[in-house]
Parts: sequence; C-alpha cells; structure tokens
Amino acid sequence: MRIDHIHIRNFRKLKNCRIDFNKDQTIFVGANNSGKTSAMSAIIWFLKDHNRFTTREFTLTNWRDINELANSWLAANDEVENREELLASLLSPEQWDNLVPSLDLWINVDEKEAYMVYKLIPSLEWKKDLVGVRLRFEPKDIKKLYADFRTASLKVKEIKESPQYKDANNVVLKHSVNFQIQKVEMIMILILYQNSCNHIINLILKMKHELI
Repeated sequence: MRIDHIHIRNFRKLKNCRIDFNKDQTIFVGANNSGKTSAMSAIIWFLKDHNRFTTREFTLTNWRDINELANSWLAANDEVENREELLASLLSPEQWDNLVPSLDLWINVDEKEAYMVYKLIPSLEWKKDLVGVRLRFEPKDIKKLYADFRTASLKVKEIKESPQYKDANNVVLKHSVNFQIQKVEMIMILILYQNSCNHIINLILKMKHELI
C-alpha cells in the first residue's frame, strides 16, 4: 500500500494542485515562492498536525467569495421572506467546498490489503486499486459560526457608529493619513472576533474527514 497521488485545493497559493508520487522517492523542484513549502505544509498538516491551521491558510483570492457569502449571511435578517429556507441554503456545507483548504489522498491498495481500508471502500464495485479520502478544513458548526458572525458584525457596526470612533477617524483624516472606512467584511470580523472572543475561529473551524 502506498500513496499514489494527492490533490490540494485552496491552500495558500495552491488553488488547484495535483502531486503524483514516485514509488521510490518524490522531489519538489521549483523557483522560490512557487509553492514547494506550501505543498509540504499541506501534506504534513492535513495528515499529522492539523491543529496548526488558521484562516491565513485560505487562498487569498477566495476571500472575495467568502466576503460575498458573509454579506449574504448579513442580508438574511428577520425581515426577509422565507428566511428559514434561505438560511438552509446559505448554511449548507456545499457553500464551502470551493473556498476552504482541502486535500484528497489517493492510496494504491492491493487486493490482499483490502481488509486494512475496508471502512474507506465506497461500494462493492470497488476495482481493487485506488481508495480516496478527502480531508477538509471547514466550519465544524456552521450555525454557530453564523450566529457568532452576526453578533460580531453588529458589535463592529455599533463601534463604527459611535461618536468616539468618528472623532478618532476625523483626527486621522486631519493628519493626512490615507484612511478609508470600508464596509464590514468577513475577514475583518474574523480577525476582530478572534482577538476579542478567545480565538473563536480556532475553536469552531476544525478539520473534517469526508469520504470521496
């Protein structure tokens, strides 16, 4: 039994990367900042040290879609018609499939080794060759993340509308510092809430094992 190949998605700069393993050894060769370290980190962290994951491992270009998802969460307030149906769709795990880091692990299994991976075999039609497992870093409790996110958003909104915040902003503008009030985005909320609520992301986001 050996690892045949892996498929890394949405981990740092590795948006969509497949790595095939040689039977004897596999060597990563590439220019600086090409993703060699990220690939090694993804393999080690997913298979052994998953407690090291943070939101910094999310592919940077995915944050726009995460922000859009966050805005749709905020828009689903109590005044929206069919709110429960809308939330059921917005809070579906499938919403995160193309956003969060994941690693597909494909193992080449000999017929005599089938008893070692019988829990991973998807059906009786298995062709006695490759068995795949998906490891994904995603919200463990999406409903709790949603509730915490809305609470944090309201707190930030309240702070930004306070006289103290506006006064501080006016002082900054007078000193000609390039400062612009931007809309509340999910990345801002996550960072603020992580600092103020005992690292909520590290408590909620856990790696989930899913058979593929």
